[in-house]
Order: sequence, then C-alpha cells, then structure tokens
Amino acid sequence: MDIISIDSRQVWIPLSACKDGWAYYIHARNAKVGIFDKAEDGFVISRFKFNNNFLFTEYHWDTGEPYGTVKPLRELYPAPILPPDELLSWLNLLDVTIKADPWYIL
Repeated sequence: MDIISIDSRQVWIPLSACKDGWAYYIHARNAKVGIFDKAEDGFVISRFKFNNNFLFTEYHWDTGEPYGTVKPLRELYPAPILPPDELLSWLNLLDVTIKADPWYIL
C-alpha cells in the first residue's frame, strides 16, 4: 500500500455538499471519521492528545489555509444526537469499525 498525503488527494466532497449532522469518512490530521457541523464548516472528531480524549472540530479543506484540514471522502449516515460523553464514545467506536484508512491507497 502507498501512503497518500492530504495535499495530493484530488477528489473530496465539497463543503457545499456536506450535510449538517451527518457522519463522514474523512482524510484529516487527527481522525478518519467526523460529524459535519454546518455552523462551524467543520467536522467534530474524537481527538487524542497528551493521553486525553476529547471532542474537537477540524475544518473543511475548502475553508482554506491554515485551518482547513479535512477532506471528506464518503458520506456515512446521520449521526445520533447524544450528550458529549456519549458522542465521544460513539465516534471512538465508529473509528475502530471503519475498515479502510484514508492515508493509504488501497
């Protein structure tokens, strides 16, 4: 398998086509699944940093530099409306059940 960088990825779902509240398979710095939040033009992800796990928003690539770090690749399904701690658990579970890895060309 060859590694693909986010910069070299040529095809993704444009910002205008993303559905608010839907889960997406994404190519991003810190996750491979995220929930699109139209108000933020970004994706809520489960992020791990310094042994902490928390909800975090990474912005859609189309918002531009330096903050646009997510290219959505595939729409999954509507995300459940859950309290933050349960949403974090749901994203963690989804992350481990997604079969592919966006950093690799299969």
